[in-house]
Amino acid sequence: MDKTERLNAHMATVPDGYRTDPESHLQWGRDNFHYEWTVEHLRAHNAKHVLDIGVWDGWLDFLLVKAGFTLEGTEIDPALCRAAETYARENEVQYKIHQGFLDDIVLDSKFDAVVCYEVLEHVAWEDVPRMIAKMHSLAPLLLIAVPDQDHMLNQPQHLWTPTREKIDLLFPGAAVEHYFFNGIPPNWLISHEWYS
Repeated sequence: MDKTERLNAHMATVPDGYRTDPESHLQWGRDNFHYEWTVEHLRAHNAKHVLDIGVWDGWLDFLLVKAGFTLEGTEIDPALCRAAETYARENEVQYKIHQGFLDDIVLDSKFDAVVCYEVLEHVAWEDVPRMIAKMHSLAPLLLIAVPDQDHMLNQPQHLWTPTREKIDLLFPGAAVEHYFFNGIPPNWLISHEWYS
C-alpha cells in the first residue's frame, strides 16, 4: 500500500465544522486510560516536550498541554488537522500540528518523548523498524500503543498483527503492558527508552 492508498484508507469522515472536545474523551475507557498512562510515564521520565504522531483531532495533546506538557503533533488527515488548529486557536493553546506522514515532515527540534498510539499497525511491517528509528532520532523515550487484534479483521487499514513476539523484536528491553477495554480490542502499551 503506497502513501496515497494509506491516506485514502484513513481519511476521516468528520463533518464540516467538526469540533474537537478533549474532555469528552475522558468518558471513554481506552481514551481515559491512554491519557492517564501517558501522564504517568511522561512524568516518570521527566519528559516535558512531546511529539504526538497521529493525533486524530488533537484531543490527547490538548489534555496534555493542560497537564503542563509542551506538545507538537502530526496527522495525515487534513480535516483532523483543521479541527486541531481551530481548537488551539479558539482556546489560545500553544500548539503546532504538522500535516503529513512522519517521513515527509521536517521538524525543527528534538523532543523528550514521542507518543504514537494506534498508528504503527497502519505501517507496512517491513517499514516499521525504519519508523521506530526515525522516532528515536527525535526523542529517547517512545510511548507506543498498538491493538492486540488480527489485522485481517480490520482491512485495509491494519497492515500487520501486533503480537508480543513482534513487539519484543521491535522494542528490545521495552516495558510492555497489556490492557483490556470494554467493546474494543485490547492494547499493547510499550514504553521504550533508547539513547545513542
